[in-house]
Amino acid sequence: MLFRTLKTFLPDDYIVYYEPEIQGRRPDFVIIGPDLGIVVLEVKNYTLSTLLQLNNDEWTIVNRAGEQTTVKSPFKQARENAFHIVNVLKRDKNLVHLEGKYRFQLKFPYGYGVVFTRLTQKDLVKKQLYPVIDPNLCLLRDEIDPDKESFSEEVLFEKILNIISFA
Repeated sequence: MLFRTLKTFLPDDYIVYYEPEIQGRRPDFVIIGPDLGIVVLEVKNYTLSTLLQLNNDEWTIVNRAGEQTTVKSPFKQARENAFHIVNVLKRDKNLVHLEGKYRFQLKFPYGYGVVFTRLTQKDLVKKQLYPVIDPNLCLLRDEIDPDKESFSEEVLFEKILNIISFA
């Protein structure tokens, strides 16, 4: 559903990659746009009942087998994948500034975020998750599912653009 939503509602000149292999890593989604830069998205199918204990580094969740397990924070996963891609891209002299204040930095912005396909804004409020789940760096079910009444193409696009400035 997420891939279809991104392909349908993002501008035609945006490229959406699903699980591209980038030198040993497979981020869930990479979006490239001429006015965007690059956004790396980590996708999680967590529900309120699967989330047990969360902090900025690790999350204790109930996995598919019904067992408690500790995993890396999805925000940390997304960040690491984004920096991996940035480091690969920086090897291309055509993509970096060669002089000045931004020497050896990419010529375009990048960011990262997390998509929670089964959590809504109401869920985050109900479970008081905003201290750990930054709303500026995530997309929720009601923001990615065109079948939801609250879905807005403009909000989707704006949130993806804003990920760049908050990451």
